[in-house]
Amino acid sequence: GAQRNEETDGDPSKSRRSPETYIGFGTAFVVIFAFRALSAWVNPIADCDETFNYWEPMHFLQYGYGMQTWEYSPTYALRSYLYLMPTLATGIALQLLGLPKRLIFFGVRVGLGAASAAADAFFASSVADKFGPTVQRATVVALAVSAGCFNAGASLLPQTFARELITTSFSAWFAGYDALAIISMGTAALVGWPFCVLVGGGMGLEILWRRGLLWTAFAGVTALVAILVPLVTVDSYFYGKLVVAPLNIAEYNSRVKEGDKGGTLYGVEPWDYFFRNL
Repeated sequence: GAQRNEETDGDPSKSRRSPETYIGFGTAFVVIFAFRALSAWVNPIADCDETFNYWEPMHFLQYGYGMQTWEYSPTYALRSYLYLMPTLATGIALQLLGLPKRLIFFGVRVGLGAASAAADAFFASSVADKFGPTVQRATVVALAVSAGCFNAGASLLPQTFARELITTSFSAWFAGYDALAIISMGTAALVGWPFCVLVGGGMGLEILWRRGLLWTAFAGVTALVAILVPLVTVDSYFYGKLVVAPLNIAEYNSRVKEGDKGGTLYGVEPWDYFFRNL
């Protein structure tokens, strides 16, 4: 990694490098990716949603056949096809290379692990600038060996996609790239998992306080348009009608009428549930 921070021992003419070194982006990526690649090869798929909600539709788009869940049915249209486009492109590229399906499957998972590792390496770099090399080294180790990251890093799930973009958003915020922070958080919510937008609340308030209302509103609207145009275009094409998938899933999970599934599917708790459960 690149060494930073000079100490002068009271004499500016005799500056010397600090013995503490920062881990460069490339090194952090390699360390973290080693564990994500291992996950791609040995970690089983633990969630039925991953198989039937995402691998099956991707298989349909690539090979012309596959099973459809109700969430991808035009009747509900809760899931976005745009989320599948990067992995679909990876799968088609590997298919064009003549690889069999089994290796395409693992190749896509390795690609997902690489994207996850890149987001975490960016985060580690931003942590170094914000908090110093000691915290950065601990962050790299924690991200590399974390059981949660090992389990999620190679998963074809929108929650994993959202986690990576939230990580990118906070990394950009630490580094002072506020526009990138806003569009990353917006993409995480609109393309990945709508409810994760709550995670960006504190960040948004800080940017609003520091940048002012006009800049924040312009950046937010610009990001919204930049995300919604391809999202609505792709989903409307595949569903055969005008679709805004994040609105559909938010509406479905907010239903509270008796006898209507959705927000009440797994039970109803009082307003203080989250406070009581910390």
